[in-house]
Amino acid sequence: MPKSNSLQICLVKTGPTTPMITTLELRPLGNDTYTTQTGTLKLLDRHYYASESDIFGIRYPDDVYDRKWDLVFPSNEIWINTTANVNQSRPFELPQAVMKRAITPKKATEPLTLLFLSDENPSDKFYVYFHFAEIQALRANDSREFDIVWEDTTFLPPYSPKRFQSDTLFNKLPKEQGTVKLVRTKGSTLPPLISAIEAFKVMDLPYSETNTDDVVSMKNIEAAYALNFISWQGDPCLPRQYKWDYIECSYTSISTPPRIISL
Repeated sequence: MPKSNSLQICLVKTGPTTPMITTLELRPLGNDTYTTQTGTLKLLDRHYYASESDIFGIRYPDDVYDRKWDLVFPSNEIWINTTANVNQSRPFELPQAVMKRAITPKKATEPLTLLFLSDENPSDKFYVYFHFAEIQALRANDSREFDIVWEDTTFLPPYSPKRFQSDTLFNKLPKEQGTVKLVRTKGSTLPPLISAIEAFKVMDLPYSETNTDDVVSMKNIEAAYALNFISWQGDPCLPRQYKWDYIECSYTSISTPPRIISL
């Protein structure tokens, strides 16, 4: 999931044969949807909950962004649904087919264990997006409030889903691997509830991309003079051994975007 407005895909030859590609599909997303402080995001899991007799997976046109939602059958939870519409909220614009369904624990006093995030590299970091909507008609004395707990640490304040309104919570800073649970608060009369979840791993890039303004300028020069150099593909300054021909770059540090200093 890159963050730039443009993208060049490179097929790298690693053997005696010629690289080839049949199809490439891209989906634009708003800059305020999935964010990360550094690096880019790799999707690990995106699922919603439904019964075994329900539809199998959701994509476009149900999801305007053509995200692929995988179906998970609840085994140790209670599955609930509604026929009423759930109001959407920007920027995530979740499908009705996802938000009209939810799960709660079979035992109202027990936590709802959502997923266990782990990887071979213990230093890996993760972002998790939790999608909620209260789809049950609550009585006057009913309340639903719970903590979101990551490896026995509450990292978000007590939360109550909005009535028939989609809402999304996520960790603002990347977190390490561990178990994620929804834990009912002492003042709540109802167990926790969730409609869908997305988990991403942070992919730290070895270098920052070349300064965006410099790249735009080079593209303008390339178009104005109808230049057609084979090496002018991908990032102009990176990797350094494959830098564009006829330019020189300034490299300050790994975290600082390189600058094009001469042409």
